[in-house]
Amino acid sequence: MSILKIKSITLNNSNRLSFLFDNTTRLPCLYPMLYINSSLKFKSDSTQQAYLQGIKQWYDFWREKYDQSFCKYFREHKSNPELMIKEIDSFILYLESMKVVDQKLIRLGSNPSINYNTLAHRLRAILSYLNYLLDTFSQIYGKSISPEIARYKSVIYQKYDLVKNLSSNHHKAHKNGTNFKSLTEEMQKALYSIMSPKALEPLFKSKEAQLRNFLIVRLLLNYGLRTGELLLLTLGSIKPDLKTHNTYLNRPGIVGGSTF
Repeated sequence: MSILKIKSITLNNSNRLSFLFDNTTRLPCLYPMLYINSSLKFKSDSTQQAYLQGIKQWYDFWREKYDQSFCKYFREHKSNPELMIKEIDSFILYLESMKVVDQKLIRLGSNPSINYNTLAHRLRAILSYLNYLLDTFSQIYGKSISPEIARYKSVIYQKYDLVKNLSSNHHKAHKNGTNFKSLTEEMQKALYSIMSPKALEPLFKSKEAQLRNFLIVRLLLNYGLRTGELLLLTLGSIKPDLKTHNTYLNRPGIVGGSTF
């Protein structure tokens, strides 16, 4: 059970600030408090709380994994940013695994029980928070952006791209066979490169098997076919359109088909 709670406080000027409180010490967590005061104090109360929800889940994850508060851990390790950057992927899996730390679990954006739009908001909040800590770290030590800090920031920006892929807009039906729910663009290219009939090191013994399996992967990924639908396809499932010169795949039970 989490020992953290989000509370809002009304200030003298009637503005409200939200903080992440530790129920054990009854005090606000240090770094989230500094972050809210520095970056979000002019945002609405609902926006502050939305960001704190993501931060709270990060702190819950950290306590479950290290049995220690993230604030305390970060300070005791001299604000070493590598400690938090290397855990971003584990945190994503933690959220996808319904808040269970499991080192062996890989989901790749396919857990049907998860609202990936909400998960994307949580990740966006924690990436903003970690980026703030990076900026603060570089200022504390009187540095311009050092190569190390720049490298860590680059990792965070890469994760922002992942957040975009997890949002609900990227989980709609495939359009023209170009969108994938579970594979990034790099993963698509890597998969096709080893499955291609022209691969330098074919996976399968014969060219016929390599071509057949490449077509199977292509159909499954690009057209969202179920395995049963794929097995029902015949040569008659592929229809030419004399007007547009396109070729259509008539999926079993689907009227109109998909364009090649």
